[in-house]
Amino acid sequence: MNSSLSNVPDLPLGDKDILVVSDLHMGDGGRRDNFVAFQNGARERAWGRFLDYVESRNAQLVVVGDLFEFWQCNLSLVLVKRKAYLDRLGELKAIYVLGNHDNDLVGFIECNMLSHPVFARMNAGFKARIGGKTFRFLHGHETDPWNSDPNPNRGRIAAIVAGIAEDKVGGPYSASGESVEKQLEDAAEAAKGLGERILEWLEHKISPKPGHEGLTPVQKPSLYQEHLLQMMKLHDEERDSVLVVGHTHKPGHVADGWYWNSGSWAEKENDFLEIKPDGSVTGKIWLEDRSEEKNISIDLPPLDLAKS
Repeated sequence: MNSSLSNVPDLPLGDKDILVVSDLHMGDGGRRDNFVAFQNGARERAWGRFLDYVESRNAQLVVVGDLFEFWQCNLSLVLVKRKAYLDRLGELKAIYVLGNHDNDLVGFIECNMLSHPVFARMNAGFKARIGGKTFRFLHGHETDPWNSDPNPNRGRIAAIVAGIAEDKVGGPYSASGESVEKQLEDAAEAAKGLGERILEWLEHKISPKPGHEGLTPVQKPSLYQEHLLQMMKLHDEERDSVLVVGHTHKPGHVADGWYWNSGSWAEKENDFLEIKPDGSVTGKIWLEDRSEEKNISIDLPPLDLAKS
């Protein structure tokens, strides 16, 4: 098993309510910045009010990965642009788990080279005992062959090319609502040669096609099923654990509650999880200035696939 999954540290979280977010993909404010792609600034206002909400409840905030977007944007420019949010997260003593899009920071964990307090509470995943259960907080990319390598891999290369295309179309989403990056992944996954499919995609896929109103910018179903299969295998190794992850941008939980996904703040809605000291978990959505429940049940792949 991946050592990043088996050797996560234990962190004491006390008896506070825990609020979990992931996949904000904060960029430098430009055309490649998913965080500001929707709502004409409403998301940034909503995020500020959500942080006020965390503070008002004296809750423990946990970010389970992809807080920042370093695959398509310059790391230093992103951190400078988002310094006010970094400062606020530092004041809230937020715990920051790294994902695949911000894993350029992984080498700085516990090495004291970055002085901002957020980075002192940064890790690659952790465990905590909550309500008599072991909760494992991970991003969820660790078993993803496209995205698990900390060095540039297929997923990152595809994202870089997608970023160039996003500059051309004026943002990270086409008029039909499809993610430019996911369109590239679709093309590359079906490719025998990545380079050939990139060229084909650049020629034919940038312009939105009519009749795609129902598509949403999430991972392909086949990749999502593979993610769930890998999470099932991980859970089988620690049957009493509850997995709290992000990565797929799809919020929800399985029926018996061992898997919870915190969704995303880089799509059209702002998802998060609430974990009470007794170990109960609730899926929620943050609106402009308030929260509502958003409990989505996820269907697992067939057992015969899980055992294969």
